[in-house]
Amino acid sequence: MKRFFVSNLIIAVLIVSAAFTSCKKDEDDEVGDMVKLLETIAWGDGYYYRFEYDSQNRIKKISNTGDVFVMLAYSGDDLAGIAKEGNTITIGNEKYDLNNDGFLAKWSYSSDKSSQEVSFQYQDGNMTKVMSESAEYDESWEYVTEYEYDDKKSPFLNCKTPKWFMFSLEFNEYLFSYGSKNNKTEISGDDGYTTLEYEYDSEGYPTKCTSKEFYDGEEVGGNVFEFTYK
Repeated sequence: MKRFFVSNLIIAVLIVSAAFTSCKKDEDDEVGDMVKLLETIAWGDGYYYRFEYDSQNRIKKISNTGDVFVMLAYSGDDLAGIAKEGNTITIGNEKYDLNNDGFLAKWSYSSDKSSQEVSFQYQDGNMTKVMSESAEYDESWEYVTEYEYDDKKSPFLNCKTPKWFMFSLEFNEYLFSYGSKNNKTEISGDDGYTTLEYEYDSEGYPTKCTSKEFYDGEEVGGNVFEFTYK
């Protein structure tokens, strides 16, 4: 389910910043406004993601089947522990370029041995196309992924975590709409495609998703995911 390009470095920075700020008890420990927020995504034999929020409906912790996946702290309207200049965030060898809407427009990484650049396109608040170029030693390759959506509400619609970070999660956890406002119904790439069918509650939020993966026209995998809200 994962394909991380959000590096261990940024995750470590965010966890450290959270450790420093969690020493003081403030309004973030209070209950937030009464809006619908995703609490868990569960699948398979007891696997789940659990999301916890601060009083401003921003994610402060994500657990992966009991283990902490990421902890977030905030400074003003953005994440703490990051260096931001204009629309560019730089962390080590990585660069996050944002568009004027605060969405992630490009992520790039470079070292002595390899480099990677990922560009993102959006339409109507949804991430619709991702173009990745990578190089390592004497080899290079390109990969394009495209997304189609329904017209229902994303489970993270009311989440106020900065959009650039939510879209970085969305690319990594590519099935679900962390930053996009609607839900993916098809994901197509150079080597196959994935379809997603949903069940919704009376408010239009997904409660269940069935994914099917196809390669060369043959179904090769899939899963069933269930969503709960607070």
